[in-house]
Amino acid sequence: MRWDEDCKAWAVSTWSQGVWLRAKAAQFSGVLQRRKRDVQRLPGALALQIATAWLIAATAGCASEVPRPAHTAHAWSDFQEVNSPPPVPRPEEVGEAPTDEAVWVDGYWVSRGGIWTWRDGGWVHAPAGSRLAEWKIVYDRRGRMLYAPSSWRDVHGQVMDPPAFLDEKHQKRQQRRAKRRAKRREKRLRQRELMNPTSAP
Repeated sequence: MRWDEDCKAWAVSTWSQGVWLRAKAAQFSGVLQRRKRDVQRLPGALALQIATAWLIAATAGCASEVPRPAHTAHAWSDFQEVNSPPPVPRPEEVGEAPTDEAVWVDGYWVSRGGIWTWRDGGWVHAPAGSRLAEWKIVYDRRGRMLYAPSSWRDVHGQVMDPPAFLDEKHQKRQQRRAKRRAKRREKRLRQRELMNPTSAP
């Protein structure tokens, strides 16, 4: 809002439906009043609209359709309170689909004890009748931020294990994780044996 010397009234610039509007208001009397006949488009609005149209046209030719799984909504019980929103999603290289039935699942952030950890996306075979509930942030009536991570649902809407990734990169990563889990399990067993030695007969 600025003082317009030409009409000795408050002039208001506002963004409305994709254009900047400038309205000459009546003399300021504690209540701002705008008259419809005084509303006019600012010169930069047309340039902005043209630039936006060119950008959309330029990117539309480059975009290709990536097959996605069927989607569904989260149950209210999926949401948990978080203190901060997740970081910006990491860029991922989609690549070619390994099979005709494969669908792409985006990566997402997971909150574990207030710390955000990234889970990569990848190509999967969606089980028959399954649907993906993608991660979502909502605010409750008290203004608390609630987060639900991505999860797969079966035909009856029950949470199910996510399907295994199809591409080699993810398979290798899953194998490394399985080896690390096995090593941790073995280490815990050894520690238990040391803490609780069995008496020899």
